[in-house]
Amino acid sequence: MGTHIKRIVAPDGTVLREEVEGIRFLLEEGMNAFDREAEWIARMAPLKKRIEQLEAALEFYAQPETYFAIAFVGDPPCGEFLDDFEETELGEKPGKRARAALLAAEQETP
Repeated sequence: MGTHIKRIVAPDGTVLREEVEGIRFLLEEGMNAFDREAEWIARMAPLKKRIEQLEAALEFYAQPETYFAIAFVGDPPCGEFLDDFEETELGEKPGKRARAALLAAEQETP
């Protein structure tokens, strides 16, 4: 919007020029907000995809039917391997932490 606004007055006394400049200003502000939102969405897209991949992995490990232990080794960053077992409908199975994480996420979701 320019610093010099010329007044254009309609025959009925309405100041048209100021209204046009105001509408132009609002339109520019709206476009700027749209550009910022589009940029934010573009930056979030890879994160959303990564979250979906992690959720799929978590769901895989939470299912007693899909995850089978093939080795017993310690994994200090995530806790001991044997601590990840619990009794399921299919017997003693790994995936306890994944199931707990999914349950916690379900309870947090409105």
